Amino acid sequence: MDLTDKAESKCVVVDCGICGSPGAMESIETDNFTYGSGDDSVVLSVLVPVVSCSVCEEAYTGEAAEIIRDAAVRQHLASL
Repeated sequence: MDLTDKAESKCVVVDCGICGSPGAMESIETDNFTYGSGDDSVVLSVLVPVVSCSVCEEAYTGEAAEIIRDAAVRQHLASL
C-alpha cells in the first residue's frame, strides 16, 4: 500500500452540509482535473477531502478542496 492508498483509506464522520445528517463520511480521495484548454491543457491530480452522505446520497467537496486544487494549479504554473 503506497501513501496515496493510506490517505484514501481514512474516513471521518461529519455532519452533511446538504441535509444536515450527522452520519456523513469525509474521506480523502484522488481528484484528477483538467487545467487549461486545447493543446495547452494538462491533467492535474490532487488528494482532496470528499464528504459522502448515505442519507441524501450526495457527495461533494468544499473550500478545502478548492484551496488544494488552486495550489496545484499555482505549482504547475510555477514549473513552466
